[in-house]
Amino acid sequence: MDILTTNKQLKRSLSDPATNRLIAYFYQLEHPVILREIRSIFSEDVQLDKRLDLLIQTGVVERKDRRYRLLLPVYQDFPQSALYNQLTQLIGTDELISFVEQFYPEELAGPLAVTFDLPCRTLLENNSYELVTLNAQGITSLTLPNYFYYQQEKRPESFGSLEKLLGDVHPGFFFNQVELLLASLLKGKQPKRNSIFLKSLVMTEVASAGPEWKLEVPVVQEKTELGEVASLWQQYDETERYFAFYQLLLRLLGSKDSFTYIIQKKA
Repeated sequence: MDILTTNKQLKRSLSDPATNRLIAYFYQLEHPVILREIRSIFSEDVQLDKRLDLLIQTGVVERKDRRYRLLLPVYQDFPQSALYNQLTQLIGTDELISFVEQFYPEELAGPLAVTFDLPCRTLLENNSYELVTLNAQGITSLTLPNYFYYQQEKRPESFGSLEKLLGDVHPGFFFNQVELLLASLLKGKQPKRNSIFLKSLVMTEVASAGPEWKLEVPVVQEKTELGEVASLWQQYDETERYFAFYQLLLRLLGSKDSFTYIIQKKA
């Protein structure tokens, strides 16, 4: 269960497994409980009262008539959405990149919880380019944005080939080198020499090798304006926009685990 919130204090607390165990306990309850019952279950948690107070203050747990219950909305699937139904009539796969770039939602204020995986986006960027990966479920596909997302964390085994090639290269330095390659390939020029940067583009299928080198992912310089969608978007609240966006993104990705593209910021 993932809890979506912009509350910084709650976010910090959610990084502690003890807080998550407490929320999981409330989630499985059928009826509200008194404090004595909670303390009997979490007798070893010396911060229990502090955790409870924070969960009550942030709207995760409700205390009423000396009893406690989960107040947090929990979504086990995408909710029914009039916005999503209308968006499916307006946006097709050809508008995927324009839709994502113009309407990617900000973090949801919440708090609320989801028990299913939402799509996500990873990216590498500098002043000239963005290399973007859209992930349908989990950051597991072998792409450069995904690799650098996990660079400071334990990497899944599927990233072993990139780790062997790139190691702990700094993402800023790496992408500045890649920028030179992208600029050459966009002009139809062949790379003058091999390098780990060029190999990484081939390994992640951003580019393909000879006899003529070329980019294999879409390159976007100007996005299609989706004016009708923008007008519709403003008619709905934050939560419905959030879920409708991700539900439509999954639909547009279809059977793909991920989709990578390049945004050219300047010609």
